[in-house]
Amino acid sequence: MKYFFFILLMASFSGKAQTVSPQVMNAAGEHRQAPSISISDNIGEVFTETQAGPAIVITQGFLQPEISDGVSIAYSGLSCVDRDDGMISISFSSLNQQHSEQYLWSAGACPSGNCDNRVDNLKAGDYYVTIISTYTTIAGKVGSDTIRRGPIQILNSTEACRLVVYSGVTPNRDGQNDTWFIENITEFPANRVSIYNRWGVLLYDEQGYDNVTKFWPKEEMLNKLVSSTYFYIIELGDGSKPLKGWVELIKN
Repeated sequence: MKYFFFILLMASFSGKAQTVSPQVMNAAGEHRQAPSISISDNIGEVFTETQAGPAIVITQGFLQPEISDGVSIAYSGLSCVDRDDGMISISFSSLNQQHSEQYLWSAGACPSGNCDNRVDNLKAGDYYVTIISTYTTIAGKVGSDTIRRGPIQILNSTEACRLVVYSGVTPNRDGQNDTWFIENITEFPANRVSIYNRWGVLLYDEQGYDNVTKFWPKEEMLNKLVSSTYFYIIELGDGSKPLKGWVELIKN
């Protein structure tokens, strides 16, 4: 008799299973009400409900088709050999209006341990990210999903790092072009940079120019410099011929 009652009860239940991406495990499920049965479930686990009378145990397997989970990944490899300027950026969208995400990156991607959805200055290699999304459903229930991605492969480059010399400087303290930037100069640590005025007078001579601690023009030089065209010689220190050209300094 009990067996017959169980069969009739199951036949009368019309429920809708959740569908989630294969990467979402142990996610909080939904709460649904059907005649005589109230069901709360948790993806990937057995769920249990009772009603007045015999206990009913319902088990659900992994019903997880390939569907979008709202994660988009953009990434770029190194710009030149061993430059360590790879990038990964994560975009996350959710059907839940109230949601927040935490991003846990694999070793080497986030030295500070508190990176958000973008990491920069990456070496070549494979990286992984775990996204923990916490949300509130329209029914007011708080849930949490865990989504894992990887490996995300950041490729090295086969191109040698080439020097890019910018031709303008505007030292007006606005944070843009305040100093003369030479792209990839740190790839040539034995470099030497010399700057002359139009009369051939040496104004600046520095070994190991690095755009940060060694740069032109220094603050103390500005009072002696006028808006004009200056000329440079860059020796890379690798046996190649010196690079020669001009740079325009504009003072507002």
